[in-house]
Amino acid sequence: KDLPDHIKWVKASITSWYKDGFFYSAYDAPADGKEYSNANENQKVYYHKLGTEQSDDQLVFSDERYPQRFFMAQPDEDSDLLFLYVEAAGNGQGLYVKSLKKQDAEFTCINDQFDYSCGVVGVVKNKIYMMTNLGAPKGRLVVADVKNPGSANWKTVLPETSDVRFLFYYWNLFPLTKQDAKKLLASITEAKSFFLLCPIRFYFRGDLIAAWASAKITEYWDLRWYAVFISSRL
Repeated sequence: KDLPDHIKWVKASITSWYKDGFFYSAYDAPADGKEYSNANENQKVYYHKLGTEQSDDQLVFSDERYPQRFFMAQPDEDSDLLFLYVEAAGNGQGLYVKSLKKQDAEFTCINDQFDYSCGVVGVVKNKIYMMTNLGAPKGRLVVADVKNPGSANWKTVLPETSDVRFLFYYWNLFPLTKQDAKKLLASITEAKSFFLLCPIRFYFRGDLIAAWASAKITEYWDLRWYAVFISSRL
């Protein structure tokens, strides 16, 4: 059934569901006659509650000091935290976090640099687990406390190693089939070792356990909702 909700002027955005609505990024409506020629500047993040008009959407974040930047919001429903990704010139992205439990909560900076990547894997017991290539070109898994999430307070959980050849990092929350798992494993048969991060609640299924076993997985580390699989030999 199609809903009457109609969201306009969305571009370079992700849609992140949270409770009875979703977060999205959009631009101000252009002047009449400039719908296809107006510059895309000053992107903003909103929260839309299903069944309401777009004009009633809550403004979550904007920063007109940087009109060319892109802003994307990703909530973590288990911890009621909202992560804000900021993209600008560079090979990385900025990252901020705030509580969704407090209406007037401010964003706290996790990373404001754009020369390295940083992505949230999950939140467990007020600890934020992140993948980053800061000081580790092949990637490492770090953790920080929600109250002090800045890079100066990161602790390495899984360090970069010279043997790692592939890093698979799943953002899309859909389950893999057994055939998909076999294709994935076949694609990395030349690797000496690899990391695989994925949400347990979507990937941890019986048909995949058999696939991991056939790949001679040598270590399994549980993050409650997330798992890291490491193979030293395939």
